Amino acid sequence: MRLEGIYQGLKQVGYEVLFESSELPLNGNKEKFFEKVDEEIDFLIFTEHVRRTQDIGGLKFLNIKPSTLIKYANQIVEIIDGRVVIELREDYASEEEIIQIRKLREKYPFLLSIDDFGKQASNFDRLLILEPNFVKIEVNLFDRKTLWNLVSILKTYPVKLVAEKVENREQWKMVKSFGFDFWQGYYSRTLKIPD
Repeated sequence: MRLEGIYQGLKQVGYEVLFESSELPLNGNKEKFFEKVDEEIDFLIFTEHVRRTQDIGGLKFLNIKPSTLIKYANQIVEIIDGRVVIELREDYASEEEIIQIRKLREKYPFLLSIDDFGKQASNFDRLLILEPNFVKIEVNLFDRKTLWNLVSILKTYPVKLVAEKVENREQWKMVKSFGFDFWQGYYSRTLKIPD
């Protein structure tokens, strides 16, 4: 398990809980690994990450497959607190699963993040259905103008925007000027972040 900081300005406000690549089979390929993982294994990984991070302060973003969230919703809401953000890879979700997750959120008001917005399955219809608390955008997937347009549209929704893969000072300055609420990425390792 690896923790990647999530920042608001220069203040760390949380973590994304990630696998270490050495823990992953299939030569460390995260995509191939998660395609092969069934709901039971995914649920066990999720619960282990919740357990191992329970004493860590701030927000904790934990990835889970939509089908796992649907199948184990009752057990999941029993073990999470108001600092756990369920990070949903919506490119793994069918339209039916998106609707089921919306119904789960009406029953259980857990924090939700859409990961990799603008990539493959992401669309604004799903955003309206899910009503997530956070939307994550990989800044290196878009040219500057497209990213600006995407952020401008998303800022009209009641969501917090998280810039992912902020790798250098220029990207950090850009996401700050574009109005992202939070950011994460390797650039944090070059900064002297106050505790």
